[in-house]
Amino acid sequence: MRATLLACLLALPAFGQELPGAQLSKLKDATVYVKHVGFRGLETGSGSLFRKDGKTGWVLTCEHVVRDTETVTVILKSGRDGEQKVEARVVTVDRERDLAVLRFTAEDTPAPIDLAPKTEVKETEAVYVAGYPFGPSLATAGDNPSPSVTKVSVSAVRRDEAGECVVVQLSGDINPGNSGGPAVDGRGRLVGIATSRIQGTEMVFLQPPEVLRGFVKGRVLKVEAKPTVALGVKARLEVTAAVFDPMGKLQAWGVSWIRKDALKDPPAAGADGAWKPAGPGMRELTFGAADSGGRATATFDVNRDARELGKIPVVLQAWWIGADGARVWAPPVEAEAQVIEGR
Repeated sequence: MRATLLACLLALPAFGQELPGAQLSKLKDATVYVKHVGFRGLETGSGSLFRKDGKTGWVLTCEHVVRDTETVTVILKSGRDGEQKVEARVVTVDRERDLAVLRFTAEDTPAPIDLAPKTEVKETEAVYVAGYPFGPSLATAGDNPSPSVTKVSVSAVRRDEAGECVVVQLSGDINPGNSGGPAVDGRGRLVGIATSRIQGTEMVFLQPPEVLRGFVKGRVLKVEAKPTVALGVKARLEVTAAVFDPMGKLQAWGVSWIRKDALKDPPAAGADGAWKPAGPGMRELTFGAADSGGRATATFDVNRDARELGKIPVVLQAWWIGADGARVWAPPVEAEAQVIEGR
């Protein structure tokens, strides 16, 4: 099987201009091999390294590549000199857009492919898609394959009403296992990552940089709270916030809170879908520095009357300030504070 596949790949004709050697090397270095053991056995796919910060690396891939798992194995320089195997955490996913972000720590992370500000390719232009089709079937030395780079062409650049590119359509033979791999133009600029194809055709779709940049914007991903032990008759909540800022653009972030019974009206988004503070008089929590996993914790005591013996509903709302200086409020979440005395 392996020999047959290799023979078929070697027989494929080359056409047109080639990707310059330096750009080809960078593309292969930034294409990671992603694998994990799932319900159906070994699951494999590709990923695109889009940022590194010291020893921390960030990878874009498809949600379906990492579905139903919180950690995966990422192979840097798979099948080549300098190969590294590291564990990566699935930081966030978007099933609707079939996108996911992974974070890992490594001693020697290759140079990433920067997220371009916008899509500049046009129809019939050649692009180069890198990835690991057929997973371990193409490994010729060891357990992990080296990357494949396929030359295809752009058949459509589809835009929304505002003129923003929402999908790049390719014409070419992209195979299973390429999902999540990067595609670049002849100058090595990112065109998108491969997400899907129409079965039985050579019609392949990329999520373009405009969509990817929006997906990796800094934000507070999730806020969780639980009652915790406090001395005396205090109702104390421990709040954990998962902070996501792969591009290092957040100027500030936090979580504010208020007792639910102090709100005149229930929280609601505005006509534009944007949230505002749940109500006046919200108090801001003070968090310590986030840990290596992007999680930070704070505790606070809920103001209560001595006669309140039951649970006290509290509204928590995360916010952040991005590169544009505007404060964004997340949808509010509810928690219940109660007295828990230590023994």
